[in-house]
Amino acid sequence: MQTDMQTDMQKDMIVFGEDWGRHPSSTQHIMRRLACERRIMWVNSLGLRRPRLSRRDLARLAAKASSLLSPRSARIDASAAGTSDAAHPFTSVINPHAIPWPGSRLASAVNRQTLSRQIKAAMRRSGFERPVLWTSLPTALPVVGELGESGLVYYAGDDFGALAGVDHKPVLEAERRLAEKADLILAASDEIASRFDPDKTRMVPHGVDFDLFSKPAMTRSTASSKSRCSAVSRLRRMASKAASFTTFARSAPTIPGVMAAILSKSTSGASLMDLACMARIGLMCI
Repeated sequence: MQTDMQTDMQKDMIVFGEDWGRHPSSTQHIMRRLACERRIMWVNSLGLRRPRLSRRDLARLAAKASSLLSPRSARIDASAAGTSDAAHPFTSVINPHAIPWPGSRLASAVNRQTLSRQIKAAMRRSGFERPVLWTSLPTALPVVGELGESGLVYYAGDDFGALAGVDHKPVLEAERRLAEKADLILAASDEIASRFDPDKTRMVPHGVDFDLFSKPAMTRSTASSKSRCSAVSRLRRMASKAASFTTFARSAPTIPGVMAAILSKSTSGASLMDLACMARIGLMCI
């Protein structure tokens, strides 16, 4: 079976991972490299927990719904997924038509039908036949065996039992069943590897992209920090010339990205009206 899998690894791949470009991950790093040698289709996250009535979840659900309603939802690029800073090297990046509800039999049955149909349509467009399935998420379990795949690789890069924001019990059960079906399991640590069949598990520890980290670069946070420092300096100069906080608050232009300004004047003499004026333009005197 190992010889067969080595041959299969030269085939086209369908990869189930987190939303492409949302945050750096080892799966994304590996697939960028493998995309130089084969065609890859990336499927965005199916969800590791049921949605909750939180601002973050509602915003993400809205973004997902918007992308699914797009005419190009079955075959999108990274910018369409709200990740314009992360160009991808794949034949397509798919926003899955799936219900994010780990452990639900109904959701699993629906996902098996809708997601299989969606991915098969993308496979026909790209000419994929008997691809290798690679998943780093146990929630891809419903489509295993539905796509005519030639092999299944489970990349166990995370300890889902220890991750915050995961429905642990159903996800770990899905992982157990996925591992039973997998032809090859790649584990990121000895501890993770110890949970699976040693005959088909190999240890692939995390590493460092030397080319990426060996060069100094202007990061977004650094650039943003410099921008804020410049804005604060401007505010200090304006404050030093203003006759009162009220005058400053009413005359100071809005400077995007500045949530706090360290002013050279003390706020001890500021009235409630002064402070209200400051709050109105989104600044906080400290």
